[in-house]
Amino acid sequence: MKKWLLSTMSALLILSVVPSQSFAQNDFEVYINHYQTDPVIIKDDRTLVKLRDFEKGDPNAKISWNQAKRQATITHKNKDITISFIANDRQATVNAKTVNIDTNAIIKNDRIYVPLRFTSETFEYDVTYSSNPTNIVQINDIDPKLKDMFDSKALGKARYAATKLPKFWPRESIQSKGSIMSESTVYFPGAERRHFVVQSGSVYTYFEVNDYIAEAVRQVDIDTKARIVGPHPYLDFPKSMIEEEWGQTPTYAEHEETDYLKGTLQTQIGTLDFSLIFNGDEQHIEEYKIESDQDQLEAWEDIHNLNWIQK
Repeated sequence: MKKWLLSTMSALLILSVVPSQSFAQNDFEVYINHYQTDPVIIKDDRTLVKLRDFEKGDPNAKISWNQAKRQATITHKNKDITISFIANDRQATVNAKTVNIDTNAIIKNDRIYVPLRFTSETFEYDVTYSSNPTNIVQINDIDPKLKDMFDSKALGKARYAATKLPKFWPRESIQSKGSIMSESTVYFPGAERRHFVVQSGSVYTYFEVNDYIAEAVRQVDIDTKARIVGPHPYLDFPKSMIEEEWGQTPTYAEHEETDYLKGTLQTQIGTLDFSLIFNGDEQHIEEYKIESDQDQLEAWEDIHNLNWIQK
C-alpha cells in the first residue's frame, strides 16, 4: 500500500517554500495534535498560522499578550521553551535570546499570526505531510520515550506504543469513533506493530503506522452494512475481526432467525470475500476488490441479490 506520509524534511519544505500562487489560503489544512487550525496565511512564500491555534492544539502551550509592546509570548511548559513575537518584527526571542526569522508575525482581525515552520521547529514538534485526499500538514508533539517504546524489540511494548501514537484521519468518510483504549478493542495481526484493527462497537478501523503517525486507512460499520443486506441473514453481534495483509482470518457474526441458514462472512483488508457455511459445507460466493466506499456498497448490494439457499 502506498505510503502517504512523507518525511519531516519534506513537510517542513512544504511549510516554508510553497509559492503563494500554488497554495492559496484554503488549499491545505493544518492540524496540531488533531486540532484543525483556522485557515493559514501565505506571506513571503511562508506559512503563517494563528498563534492561538498552538494553544488550542497543545494543552502544554500557553500564550500571553502585551498590548503596549504588541508582543505575543507562547511557552511550552513541559519543554521549558518560550518564544516571543512582536508584530511586524523580523526578529523573535527564544528563551530571551534574539533570533532572526524569515518572515515577521502579523496581526489580522485582531489575531496574531506567526511563522508555522519556525514555531514548530522551536517547539521540536514532529511534522508530516499527506496529499491524499487533500493537502494536509500534521504537527504533533510526540514523546521521544513513546517513539523509543514503539521501536523496542519487545513486541508488547511496541504494540502499546502504537495505540498511543497520534491518530491521523485523512478521509472525510472515516471518522474517529471513541477512545481506542477505553472504549475499543485493538487487534494486531501476526507479529505486527505497524498494522492494527480497532473495533469500537460495530465499527472497525484499520490503521497503518508511518513516521510515528497511525493513519486510519479503512473503516467499515458492520451494522450499516448488515442493514443493506435486507431480508437475507442479518449480521448481528460481530465477535471478532482480525485482518492480515498477507492472509485472511474469518469474521464471525451471529444472524437473526430468517428463512435462511446461518453463515460466516469473511473479510480481508483490500477485499471482501463472502462465503456461506451450510451444515459445515462452505459455499464460496464472490470476491470483490474494495478501493472505495462505493465498492463496498456495490459488493453488499450484490450479496443482497444472490439466491440464498433456503432451509
